[in-house]
Amino acid sequence: MRKGIIIIAVLIAVFLTVGAVGLVVFEFTGNSETGNPENFLDSRNRKEIRERQVIISLSEKPDSIYISWKGTKKGPKFLRVSQSKEDLPKSEAIKAVSEKALKGSYYRYTAELNGLGYGKKYYYEIGDGVMFDSPQSFISPETAGTDSFLYLGDVQFDVSMEEYQRWGEMTEAIYERHPSLRCAVIGGDMVNIPSETAQWNGFLDNCQVFSKLPLMTVSGNHEGVSSNKTYKKLFASPENGPDAEELKEDFYYFDYGNCRFIMTDSSFLTDERREKMGDDTWQAYEEAVEEWLRKTLQQSTKIWNIVVTHHPPYGMHDRDTVSPQLRKLWVPIMEEYNTDLVLCGHQHMYMRTEEINGITYIMGNSGQRKSEVYDGSNAPDYCMAAYGDGMNYQVIEADWRKLQIISYNEKGLIIDETSLEKNLGFHILKFFGGN
Repeated sequence: MRKGIIIIAVLIAVFLTVGAVGLVVFEFTGNSETGNPENFLDSRNRKEIRERQVIISLSEKPDSIYISWKGTKKGPKFLRVSQSKEDLPKSEAIKAVSEKALKGSYYRYTAELNGLGYGKKYYYEIGDGVMFDSPQSFISPETAGTDSFLYLGDVQFDVSMEEYQRWGEMTEAIYERHPSLRCAVIGGDMVNIPSETAQWNGFLDNCQVFSKLPLMTVSGNHEGVSSNKTYKKLFASPENGPDAEELKEDFYYFDYGNCRFIMTDSSFLTDERREKMGDDTWQAYEEAVEEWLRKTLQQSTKIWNIVVTHHPPYGMHDRDTVSPQLRKLWVPIMEEYNTDLVLCGHQHMYMRTEEINGITYIMGNSGQRKSEVYDGSNAPDYCMAAYGDGMNYQVIEADWRKLQIISYNEKGLIIDETSLEKNLGFHILKFFGGN
């Protein structure tokens, strides 16, 4: 008995020490070699980034990222990367992979960078092999410490595409207010009509902040209910989803610090997708999705498991068929295998639920559309907080003990905050390989 008490005491001391060290070692300040990318771009840089529509995204591997950009069939096809801005001209040019993504001459170029140091600052430039744009910078992924993430719900415009500019200005202001952000996630519905090149240009032209802050996305119903092929050509993501070519990049996961993000395509559960695939094929793929979701959660070694899905399992209403399907097919797996948080959108408002069978559900809305259902007083009983007055965003901070979620309106005023905590019993169980 005495030995057992001593062992538990030692473990508690170890966990407290590791936690304290993590909070210091992985803190970034200023623009040092492990500091933030420059928050302000000069006019030339802004023009180049806007024209190139540069997006940085994370890979499955912790020492790897993707950089993608807009071009034509002729290019620009090359990328140079270095930890020193001065050494960029000496760096070997990496040739990107290209794919025709939209109508006209729109090609998307993607380069994968491997073997990056953890939490290091890198500079990069895009060009034709001879002439290159102005250098930009990013911070490579972390593996531990306190991490800060940005969540953005539906982006799509309400009245006109001019709204994308306001959204872009908000994202830049967010990054200035929260310079410790390490990654951003968008929960789908970036455009209204996925076949309209002008809408994608309107969105991507205003994604300048994601030339330095990695962006990960899922598709919503407006990226395509029966198919989202255009969306998948525009965004690079890990190919670690279910074992089915049709589902490639619809479902994937990535790890960052203390978190595993499981990214899902909830439009797979629509009647339109099922009808297009046929019942037998759809059923086989659904079983593959469920097996992948179960395995991805079960094998997670991270403290926090966060699922991102466009449609809300528990939202303001059930006016389409997807939310009940989510609760029937995917939510039981999430509950069984220790999902902590689900991030969603679709209903054009902010809402946070109470903890439902161990999971908190948060619905965001970063665009200017507003719910036509919520009137300020008719939220469901499981709702703990709601906001229907327009654009909002969520900042999530994760360390080994706590997941803190603070929600803000467009002006940066707090509209809600909550936190989830793991007790020492969880860490001791995790230490000994428990699930």
